[in-house]
Amino acid sequence: MYCANPTTEGLNMSLDEALLDSIAPFQDKGLLGDVLMELKSGKEATVYVCAGGPRARSGTYLAVKIYRPPEHRQFKDDGLYRAGVTITNPRTRRAMEGRTSFGKEALFGSWVGREWANLSLLHQNNLCVPRPIDHSDTAIIMEYLCDELGDPPSPSPQLRSVKLTEPQASACWDDVVWSVETLLRLNRVHGDLSPYNLLWHAARGQPHRPWIIDVPQMIDARENPNAFELLSRDLENVYKYLSRYAALPDPWKLAGSLWSRFKRGWV
Repeated sequence: MYCANPTTEGLNMSLDEALLDSIAPFQDKGLLGDVLMELKSGKEATVYVCAGGPRARSGTYLAVKIYRPPEHRQFKDDGLYRAGVTITNPRTRRAMEGRTSFGKEALFGSWVGREWANLSLLHQNNLCVPRPIDHSDTAIIMEYLCDELGDPPSPSPQLRSVKLTEPQASACWDDVVWSVETLLRLNRVHGDLSPYNLLWHAARGQPHRPWIIDVPQMIDARENPNAFELLSRDLENVYKYLSRYAALPDPWKLAGSLWSRFKRGWV
């Protein structure tokens, strides 16, 4: 699912007890088999590719995103994304704002749960995202997006690493705009869209298209006062990359048009 430098060397050492504890429940359910390689390790989570277990289709590979325990996790400055979100419990709200141990636990659970809910919403509405399969308090299993043959196959690349033809870049931009508008019709803004979290993937029998990943920060455009700023930034980030390959419409005018239609109820 993620484009990285997959490596199996030292894998057992990197799979510490906390990570193994996160994987074990899925193995017990028969969803996951062996952990095959690490795909991406960041400040907040590590992604592995695993063989599918007995309950998965034969020959299936799955991606499991395992969030780091709160004491080892460096949370993003997510105030931009949490603006407008009401935490009803005052103790929890104060703890989250003060980043106490309890507050970090609450943020941790909220971040994982939000990614699962957002991924499920996008998949249910036919956006190009990895199919969500199962989740726990600390991890999410999803479809492993890959193009090349292999055992396991190589992951689909990030858009940032792909050289496109002019027609491909134009079609990619149209797909991104459709996705952004569809999200907005669902009252959502991705908030962190860029060539780093769009994968260039071809589903079976389909041409390559941009697939969206990493969605825990996605916001409700009706509630967050930063929604238009984030919408504009999403389009600008992708435009800056794709405009190397093709002449594209002005992303700022497009953001304004979409936002105006959204505020008018799409009339």
